[in-house]
Amino acid sequence: MSGALATACAAVDSTTRSVYVTEGLGPPSKDSFQSRYKKALEARNTISNITRELIDLGWKKADADRLSSNLQGSLNQGAYVMQALRSGMSDVHGSKHVANSLVYNSLKWAALIVQMLK
Repeated sequence: MSGALATACAAVDSTTRSVYVTEGLGPPSKDSFQSRYKKALEARNTISNITRELIDLGWKKADADRLSSNLQGSLNQGAYVMQALRSGMSDVHGSKHVANSLVYNSLKWAALIVQMLK
């Protein structure tokens, strides 16, 4: 399970690294895992595109903004959780004990995070 967590984080790292290169965001190594995700999400205009799509579907701007803000916050928090678990539970620096439910949830967060950056 600790290897699965390391792999999930590596998938996010690879995706954010690709965004840094294509969007000219500088060296990704200077930012934390969470910061890299946040910066890559902003560079892709993902949240503003979702807001615009909701408005195009007939949502009120205030409602679309509220949903988008909460979505952005939840994704940012998911990136933080993955960052914290990577240092505390992944096997990057040797095998560690893990909480299986947190690893499973991190795999879901990784899938969401990577999809939002496409």
